[in-house]
Amino acid sequence: MKYLSEDRKNDLFIFAATKEELEVCSKVTHLALDWLGDEFDARNQNTYESPYETGLELDKKLATLVEEHKNAALTDIITVNIRFFEASIYLCLFQRSV
Repeated sequence: MKYLSEDRKNDLFIFAATKEELEVCSKVTHLALDWLGDEFDARNQNTYESPYETGLELDKKLATLVEEHKNAALTDIITVNIRFFEASIYLCLFQRSV
């Protein structure tokens, strides 16, 4: 996914993704949450929401987007709007895996 912009006031990050990228992100959400595990949860204890539950909601959002664009070509660009906390799941995952 490619970062496009953000609206911190409304807690919104906007990304562009191909259908293929969306499918991959959707498939790795559970793996990301398991891999990041307790360390990620501990770092986010000051939030009012559970990191794991947030990840499950993000997974639902991405699955819905994949379903909505199931007939799109693999190279079509899809706009993805997610919250900062949701985006942090992937940010932490990819920083850790490098």
